[in-house]
Amino acid sequence: MSHNEVVSWTALFFYDIYWREAMKRFCFAFVLIVFSFVLLSCQNHATDSPSRGNEEETDPDNTHGDHTKKSKPDKDHDPTQSQDPTPAYGELAGEENLAFFYNAMEIYSWKAMGVTGFELDYSKKTTGGDTVIYTKVAGGAYDTMEKVDTLLKIYFSDPLCAEIKDGLFWETDGALYVVDAARGSDITIVGETLYLTRETDSTRTYTMVVERDEDMNGETNTLSSYVYEAQNINGTWRFTVFPFYW
Repeated sequence: MSHNEVVSWTALFFYDIYWREAMKRFCFAFVLIVFSFVLLSCQNHATDSPSRGNEEETDPDNTHGDHTKKSKPDKDHDPTQSQDPTPAYGELAGEENLAFFYNAMEIYSWKAMGVTGFELDYSKKTTGGDTVIYTKVAGGAYDTMEKVDTLLKIYFSDPLCAEIKDGLFWETDGALYVVDAARGSDITIVGETLYLTRETDSTRTYTMVVERDEDMNGETNTLSSYVYEAQNINGTWRFTVFPFYW
């Protein structure tokens, strides 16, 4: 073998060794890079999940996340209940309005259920010019027609005052007589709720919702509503519309 051939073979031998080492290093570096990339991806995924969970907690309406997601339901939310606290009939009447209404109802009930607050002399009666029998008022807070008028005008307009008095009172020779006849109240009524439906400087509208147990069995209750109007007449609230339901 010549000197040149020896040199060539020697160079080829060392080149082969160098190439093998280079490939080993390249493969090792490639595997290391791939492994690092996989590890980094796993870490990012692990840290990303809690952050998204926190995002849902701090952003319940999902304004910064996936807009296809639904916000978390409120555990105290009841979909069967209206979110508007104001009832359809208005706001619940306060104590002042309740007293005003029920005082008026008590007086208006004289027409159907008999008078209260009168001292009567049952020995003195008159027909008052018709077939209705009146009993003499012997005393009490309302022993004259003038006193009765004063009381009625605290709560009712003049037309309603006349309506209440018509056929109920009779005054003759300075003495006041009243019809002493009555019926019982509506025993089917099991609940009443008064609402102040509307109020302005001159007008108030009330709605009374009445619950009745028509069959008296506690199972088939019905609701009825009655609308009342009151006007501010010379600084005094007086009913102008007053349906009776007792």
